[in-house]
Amino acid sequence: MSFTYLYAGVPVSDRNEPAHPARSDRDILKRGPPRKDPRPGRKRDRVRRAARLMTVVSIKPYAQVHLDGLIALVAAEGWTEYTEDAERTHRALSAQGVTTLVALADGRVVGAIQVQSDGVIQAHVSMLLIDPEWRGHRLGPRLLRDGLEHAGGLWLDIRTRTEGYYERLGASRSLGFRLTREDLGLGGSATG
Repeated sequence: MSFTYLYAGVPVSDRNEPAHPARSDRDILKRGPPRKDPRPGRKRDRVRRAARLMTVVSIKPYAQVHLDGLIALVAAEGWTEYTEDAERTHRALSAQGVTTLVALADGRVVGAIQVQSDGVIQAHVSMLLIDPEWRGHRLGPRLLRDGLEHAGGLWLDIRTRTEGYYERLGASRSLGFRLTREDLGLGGSATG
């Protein structure tokens, strides 16, 4: 009795090469040409992300020199009420009872928070913005913590459409959200 073995539909005896070519250590270690990345620019994106991780971000009180960068962040979100009149925006960001902080990376505004507060008990977040390239780098929690610390108050009240973000920070629901000093890692009572 004889059998005909097929390899990819072709009888083994009709092929020009053996069914199972001999393998050597050299064959196993031999690498083919590098694969093309299916997403062009991916390496550039990794380099940018790595550079952002090495960039020191400082949180500073808002000053008029930050106005153009802050308006660019607001415009990127489509908030026209801040972009229509730069002088009015500056007055709103620096009004009495308002604390506005900016996150700066290499002198560029990459985040901002505006908090209205009585300085002792109540504090309300009016604006929290992070540049899309800087999201996911923990700037939001830093701005919230520093915003409450600078503005004073026992908690931050937040009305928003981004519920999941604040719930992940430990906020409790109350016709909006409330973050206590303890939720933000500040402990104790506000000085004032």
